[in-house]
Amino acid sequence: IDDAAMVVTPSFLELRSGETTKLTFNIGSRAPAGGCVIDVKTNIPSSLIMDDVVVPAGRSSVTVPVKAGATGNGFIYINGFGFKEVVIPLNVR
Repeated sequence: IDDAAMVVTPSFLELRSGETTKLTFNIGSRAPAGGCVIDVKTNIPSSLIMDDVVVPAGRSSVTVPVKAGATGNGFIYINGFGFKEVVIPLNVR
């Protein structure tokens, strides 16, 4: 069984330190009871400030604010049970 594809937009983040933007996570179908937890990690943790991500039950997407921290270049690694990993380049200047 192939993993489902999660769509995360935008597909690249380039921000100034202290700047905020939003990421939208779309799982392609309605989340089950209890919601769908999305695991978000980065190889430059001091550069990305954001809360935990959960697609609410009955919804197919969620938009969350993110804030740029320290200057750095790296990636955001996004995983959810049954989904292919999504990798987003991150550049904070």
